[in-house]
Order: sequence, then C-alpha cells, then structure tokens
Amino acid sequence: MGEEEKKVSEFNESMLQIQRLHNHWLELSKFREQGDLGKAKFKLDSIEIELMNDIRDVTDKDDNYIGKLENINKEIHNLNNELKSIVELYKLLKEKEIILRQIQQLCGKGSRYRDFSEDEMD
Repeated sequence: MGEEEKKVSEFNESMLQIQRLHNHWLELSKFREQGDLGKAKFKLDSIEIELMNDIRDVTDKDDNYIGKLENINKEIHNLNNELKSIVELYKLLKEKEIILRQIQQLCGKGSRYRDFSEDEMD
C-alpha cells in the first residue's frame, strides 16, 4: 500500500454550505439592525466555524486571516459591559464580518464573475 488512494466525494457539499452561509448572513443582518449584538456575535461565530477549513486554506504569511480573527475574538472577549464597550463591540463585530465576507469571496463561495474572455467564439 505504497501509494495513497485519491478519494473524491460523490456528494459535493459546496452548494449546501453556500446556502447555509446565505442564511447566516441574512440572520446576522437582522440581528445587527435590531441592535442585538449578542446574537450577532454568536451568528458570526457560526459563520467562522462554517468557513474554518477555507480560512486555513487562504491564510498565509501575508494575509493571516486566522491571526486577524483570533485577535478580534480576544478583543471581544476582553470587553466589559459598559456603554463604551458596546460601541467597541459593534466595531469589532463589523470588522469580523468584513474579514469573513472577504474569506468567503476568496474561496469562491461569494459573488463570482464569469470570465467571458476565455469563452470560445463561434
């Protein structure tokens, strides 16, 4: 058994993951608009978990997404419940959302545009 067998999934879960992410983003927007930062925080955690394998794939020394997310998560954890902290929490959650949306885009699970320059012309 010298060579490893290459395995290909018979079921591609990408479309289901995109649907789950879409649902998470919709719920996150609702929580943010309602000012429910606690639910928004947990929803962002769900999105981070959903994208974790992709986050590992796109993280490199130049764009350390894992490090960025770890730093934001630490700052969120260290906040106390003062009004000033609520404003800071909102800013941190917004920053986390932007990073997660960038990762989703980089992984081809967001908006993707078709390159018509490579299409065959008849």
